[in-house]
Parts: sequence; structure tokens; C-alpha cells
Amino acid sequence: MLMHKQYYKRYRDWIKRDPSLLEQMAFMRARIDPLTEPGRFADFVSLLLTSSPNDLQHAFESLHVKERLDHVLHLVCKELEHVKVREEIRGSVVKKMQGLQREYFFF
Repeated sequence: MLMHKQYYKRYRDWIKRDPSLLEQMAFMRARIDPLTEPGRFADFVSLLLTSSPNDLQHAFESLHVKERLDHVLHLVCKELEHVKVREEIRGSVVKKMQGLQREYFFF
């Protein structure tokens, strides 16, 4: 049960950082309870990941729910890292653009 809560927390962190997933989250919550149906939850989350087909195939092939949850949790953590890097890059680009705009207007 604790693992399921940790998994769900990571998933929520991912959703918070990637707002494009909010609609899918609402869809999932209306149909799947992650605490009572962890296998279905793991399958649904797998569908939202941008991981390689091999990684996703490995997750779907896992027969035991705990093994599938562990693998998908690992993929979600990787996805979170990608989102964090995108946020850092976006922030850096915005800063540079603002600096360039200031320079342009002052000169």
C-alpha cells in the first residue's frame, strides 16, 4: 500500500510539472482508483509516457503488479527529470530573450 501511495505521489508531481496531462488525469481519476487498482493505474500511466517502446514493452510484459509499478515508477521519474530540464531550458531562453529585448530598446 505504501508503494502505491509513493507511486501516486510521483505521478501527481509529474502532472503538476506538465499541465498538458491534466485532462488525462481527470479521465483516469473518473475510472481508476490507483490505490485499489494499481495494475490498471500502472497501465494507464504507461500510456502517457514518452519512454522508448522497449521500456514500455518491458513494463507491459511484467506479470506482477509490484514489478510493473516499480518499472513504471522508474519511467515516471525519468519523465520528471526530462520535464525539469525542459523547464530550466525554457527559463533560460526567456531570460535571454528579455535581456535581448531590453538591449534592443535601450540602444
